[in-house]
Amino acid sequence: MKLAPKSIALTFAGGAIGSLSRWVLGESFDMVAMLWVANLLGTLLLGVFNGHSWFATESRREFWAIGFCGGFTTMSGLAAWMYFSSFSLIALALMFALGFLVYWFGLKIGTRMAAR
Repeated sequence: MKLAPKSIALTFAGGAIGSLSRWVLGESFDMVAMLWVANLLGTLLLGVFNGHSWFATESRREFWAIGFCGGFTTMSGLAAWMYFSSFSLIALALMFALGFLVYWFGLKIGTRMAAR
C-alpha cells in the first residue's frame, strides 16, 4: 500500500486539530477526568463519523475518523494513568466497556443523521 501525500496531510491536519482540542480539554479538567471525557467523546464521534454517509469518502475519513479522533483520544494518556497511579483494573475495564457502548451509540446517531 502506497501512502499518498494528500492522505498523509489530511491525517496529520486532523490529528493536529484533535490533539489541540484534547489539550484545550485538559486545561478544563484534571488528568483522569480529561482521559475519560476525551476517550469517550472521541469514541462517540468516531461512531458518528463511521455511521454517517457524509464521512464515507476517503479524504473525510482520513481527516475526521483517523486524524481528528486519533489525535483527540489518548491511549498514551491511558497507559500513563495505568503506570503512574493506583487505579483499579475495574476502572480500566469500565472505560473500555463504556467505549464500546458509546461507539455503538454514536454509530446509531450517525446512521440516523444520514437518513434524514
